[in-house]
Amino acid sequence: MTGLRSAALAHFLTSLCENRGADYKTCFAASDCLSADVGGAYDPCYAEAYEAGNSAYLNHGVAVMKYTGARGKSGSSDASAKLPAKRRGYSAKPASSADRRKRQGRAGRRGDRRRI
Repeated sequence: MTGLRSAALAHFLTSLCENRGADYKTCFAASDCLSADVGGAYDPCYAEAYEAGNSAYLNHGVAVMKYTGARGKSGSSDASAKLPAKRRGYSAKPASSADRRKRQGRAGRRGDRRRI
């Protein structure tokens, strides 16, 4: 078996926690998992096949792609933006218009611009 169906993750996480003196169950509950694969970097020999401003470059960090899989967008899985938002500390629930007005010191109806 490969991927998360194998015991490799459990063994790795257990070993990591033991070495750091951390509780395995707590670490596992607080963990997130990303699926990783290779991504194609810009190749100047085939520049016509790439968008130079929208490509990954060698030695320029990690490439994160929204769509993965065969046949472009039509045969792919659509990655959720929830995990990166969570990692960056953003709320999973977008603020309502009323919440935004409260934070900006405005109350009442949409047209009401009086300060509280």
